Amino acid sequence: MRETENRLKQLEIERQQEIERQLLKEQADQRAKEEELKLKEAKIKSAEQDKILKEKEQREREEEIRKEEEKQKRIEEERAIALKQKTEEEERIAEENRRIKEWEEKFDLEQKKKEEALIQKFYSNQSNQNNDKVLNNEVDSSTPANNIDENK
Repeated sequence: MRETENRLKQLEIERQQEIERQLLKEQADQRAKEEELKLKEAKIKSAEQDKILKEKEQREREEEIRKEEEKQKRIEEERAIALKQKTEEEERIAEENRRIKEWEEKFDLEQKKKEEALIQKFYSNQSNQNNDKVLNNEVDSSTPANNIDENK
């Protein structure tokens, strides 16, 4: 009986130890699973952060590209405006030069006409004066009294 009692106690102790071992094993398994979950969560979190960082970098690159394109567009617009202004200025100068040339030609023509008119008038006056002298000489020779009156 004592032996049975001891045997029962021994069985009870073994059963308790088996339960404790089972408990410890389950706790160890639980801790391992928790650790595995933590590692998976860390990996997932790291992957998400990497993804977010890559997306942010991509957005920043796209923004830089957009800004550079806008800058190039503004530069091209400024060049086009400058070229247009230069062309307009050249056209204005060419038009002004054309008008000046027309005016000079008109002025030269008017001057030439005036000179010709003066020359014509001069020669016409010379010729009239010569004719007057000839007439006066003829008149003087025919009327001596007139010469005396004119000299006075």
